[in-house]
Amino acid sequence: EHVCMRACVHACMLMACGVQLVIMVMGLSGHQEGEGHDRSKVNCVDVEMDVLGLPGCQETLLKQVVATGKPIVLILMNGGPLSISYAAAQVDAILEVWYPGALGGTAVADVLFGKHAPMGRMPITTVASSGDLPNATDYGMATAPGRTYKYFTGEPLYPFGFGLTYGDIEYTAIQLAPTQIKPCDSVKVEVSISNTGLHYADEVSSGVAQQP
Repeated sequence: EHVCMRACVHACMLMACGVQLVIMVMGLSGHQEGEGHDRSKVNCVDVEMDVLGLPGCQETLLKQVVATGKPIVLILMNGGPLSISYAAAQVDAILEVWYPGALGGTAVADVLFGKHAPMGRMPITTVASSGDLPNATDYGMATAPGRTYKYFTGEPLYPFGFGLTYGDIEYTAIQLAPTQIKPCDSVKVEVSISNTGLHYADEVSSGVAQQP
């Protein structure tokens, strides 16, 4: 099996050498994640991977393609979090598409070729590695360094609400009225949003309220 994997990785690397840009589709499937079972560690060519990392030989392949020096767009398909510290530092762009459904390919193509600008936000916090989380036998959400965006106190790889678009979005003149509220009161938020970049962009504004 490892011999076959090595051959596949080598073949993909050779293909990458002959192109101007590499689009890599990686991630998980329902066979690797889901309710009722843990995501197990998967080894590739005797290299142990993080349990939250890209499974199988995917990261090994990614490293080989990075070594070619070609620009890389990484498309991630997954339902749960992926710790992709290496990819985040090495590739030119990452598009998280989750499990996009039957028309996902068309939607991804529209974003890659500029027909639409990405505007999604991360609905979860992604950590740099599984070692950043409390032991799995401890179910306390607030046990240091905590779990989920609400309690995690470490440095996330991508925090809850993170998202980029093709432009450069700038928020100015943010005003809240009133600045103090009681339970069941409402707050009016006014903000000026502008695209200071050179490319068309869509933006989804989001805010989080937290009790002091």
